[in-house]
This record gives sequence, structure tokens and C-alpha cells, in this order.
Amino acid sequence: MGDETVWIIEKRLWTEGASAWRESLDPLALMVLPEPAGIMRASAARASVEDAPRWAQVEMSERTLVRPTHDLIVIAYRARGRREDGSSYEALCGSTYRLADDRWRMVQHQQTPISGT
Repeated sequence: MGDETVWIIEKRLWTEGASAWRESLDPLALMVLPEPAGIMRASAARASVEDAPRWAQVEMSERTLVRPTHDLIVIAYRARGRREDGSSYEALCGSTYRLADDRWRMVQHQQTPISGT
């Protein structure tokens, strides 16, 4: 998977619906999200996005990508999101993707909200 494709997939997870999560989330994934979500396994994460409002816009800055091995991609970035109602959110984020069965899937995602947002 090319570097830019990783960022396209990551952005889809912010802006598209549950189908993006079904396609991209590994069954063994772990998520660490702000409360009330907290720590979730893949099944809970998928269920939580079924009816959740998506972000109308997200900007990813300070994008960093490393490939520790041929089958792992780790990214980190600053996300600034805005919903249709004008509410906003800013966080430092990290995700890990792994290659298994010829598919790249997210196995880990973490968000640290930036205070004041």
C-alpha cells in the first residue's frame, strides 16, 4: 500500500459511514478513544459508528508515517474535525495497519484530545 493510500483510508474513517469501518478495521483491533467511548475492541468500535454522526471535514496535519516491517504501517497526525452543526474537535492521533491475507487493515487507533477543543 502506498503512503498516500494510507492517508486516504484514514480520512475515510473520519468522514464516511460504518461501511468504511467494516472494510478497514481488523477483527482484533483495539481502539483508545476519549470518554465515554474509552478502550474498545473492534466489534464495539464498529457498533458505535453505525449511527454516529460523521465529520463533515477533517484536516490532518503533522502527518508522520513509518514502516517498521514490511507488514506494518504506523501513522501519527494532528486531526482537526468539524461536523455539519459547526461543532469541532482536535486531537493527536495514531493508527497502526497490518498486512494479513493480502489486505491492509487497522489494528490499533488512539486519540488524545487537545485541550480547549
